[in-house]
Amino acid sequence: MSQVEKDIKREFEKLAGLVGPVTVYPATVVSVNTDDMTVEAEFSTGLILDDVRLRSVVSAGNKCVLIPSVGSTILVSRIENSQEFFVAAVGSVSEVRTEIDGLTVSITDKLEVKKGADSLSKVLSDLITEINKIVVLYGTSPNVAALTAIDERQKLFLQ
Repeated sequence: MSQVEKDIKREFEKLAGLVGPVTVYPATVVSVNTDDMTVEAEFSTGLILDDVRLRSVVSAGNKCVLIPSVGSTILVSRIENSQEFFVAAVGSVSEVRTEIDGLTVSITDKLEVKKGADSLSKVLSDLITEINKIVVLYGTSPNVAALTAIDERQKLFLQ
């Protein structure tokens, strides 16, 4: 391709970008509603939308959601010809939440793994508590102080 053809192509691409429809809008997160899985987003024009979806498809069942930090930049896409919008990309994440068949994993500054009313942290604490109750008549009993310290350490990163 000659230089003239390259220049013409580049100019046509610029023109197409100027007149084509905008499909992705940058915005700033004003607030997050984790109950509805929506955010309130403010656009550069000053427009504020309070129900921008964090999930493009609203349905029950398995899902993975990136929850943006308040004040961070997100990219918002419009759903077809509706007045509904969803978060297409997140600049800064405050939480990653995944739900698969009743198992919920949440990552914030700690890791939370839950199934129903039970959590991994509670199971580990309960296990350590029960091991501490073991009394050995011949040999060495569990080191209660060491096990208690391990329990405190797991609480630093498990919720």
